[in-house]
Amino acid sequence: MCTVTYLPLPNNNFLLTSNRDVSVNRKPASFPITMETSNGKIIFPKDGEANGTWIGSNEKNRTVVLLNGGFENHISNPPYDKSRGLIVREILETTDFWNYLQTEVLTNIEPFTLLILDWQNEFQFWEFTWDGERKYFKALDQNQPIIYSSPTLFDASIRSKREQWFKDWLTQNPNYEQADILNFHEVAGEGNPHESVFLNRGYMQTVSVTSIQKQDNLSTIFYHDTISDSFKYSFFEFNHNVELVTI
Repeated sequence: MCTVTYLPLPNNNFLLTSNRDVSVNRKPASFPITMETSNGKIIFPKDGEANGTWIGSNEKNRTVVLLNGGFENHISNPPYDKSRGLIVREILETTDFWNYLQTEVLTNIEPFTLLILDWQNEFQFWEFTWDGERKYFKALDQNQPIIYSSPTLFDASIRSKREQWFKDWLTQNPNYEQADILNFHEVAGEGNPHESVFLNRGYMQTVSVTSIQKQDNLSTIFYHDTISDSFKYSFFEFNHNVELVTI
């Protein structure tokens, strides 16, 4: 939820990878679980405290990922009406995410940014930002790789560095696969753990890495719990109302 990369693959496929950077004292999240909703099945790692999530997919051809913060850092002022992670779940559960985002009242919700990929009809790739006062919608180019770093943890100069690391990595890995971007999310940087993609500031660390690869109707979800150093692969089919297997 604090560092996200998007990589296009041929034929409207993609790789979406997220490092979750939170306090090490936060209750650990679950490995990805499948849940039945009124709009079909969804799959997501469940937050240990608020029962929300920061990344997930539904069987109706939608994937969503969350970053904390809007365009710049903000002063947190709890209590808030709702966890941002619950908004991710609601977008996965709704039939019409566009209507949801336009009508949902966010007045007392902490700022956040969402990337939404939806291919129920034509492929759509949207950035949605709530800065605490206004909603912003931006259409993104599905054919362009992109990296996001949460402004709540990384100032403009560090975000710029990370963008350059990503550009350099793309030059060196033109034929990337899921294992390649996972390696980037675990080793990229200049040796300073306070700035590296795999963050370690003592109290605040990368506690998990999640990567979703869409390949036609199949989603391969890799989840690495970095605190326990355990991982799982889950396989989820779009349009077929069935989870295949978790290993």
